[in-house]
Amino acid sequence: MAETDGFANVGNRRQLVSYVGLDVVMKESAFHGGHISKRGNAYIRAGLYMAAVSSIIHNKTLKTYFNRLKDNGKPGKTGIVALERKLLVLIYTLYKNGQDYSPDHR
Repeated sequence: MAETDGFANVGNRRQLVSYVGLDVVMKESAFHGGHISKRGNAYIRAGLYMAAVSSIIHNKTLKTYFNRLKDNGKPGKTGIVALERKLLVLIYTLYKNGQDYSPDHR
């Protein structure tokens, strides 16, 4: 919350993802995929990394999401970055809507 100033300068999820540096940037070559920009806040990315790794172990829903990515051929690091983004958007949405996290919510 402190790193984003309480989401005061963020208008939507895309801006937040870009601010953190988890947005995908395509390379010039058509043979390679994109990568995250890393132009954003490294402190938030570091915190999200630890939360993503922990969620693979402790959160059934996010573990299923990660395993689905792995089963589709994505490398582990790509899956962790996808979880980071998912967690970031989840935190933002819950904060903006004034809701608490419920792991059983569908």
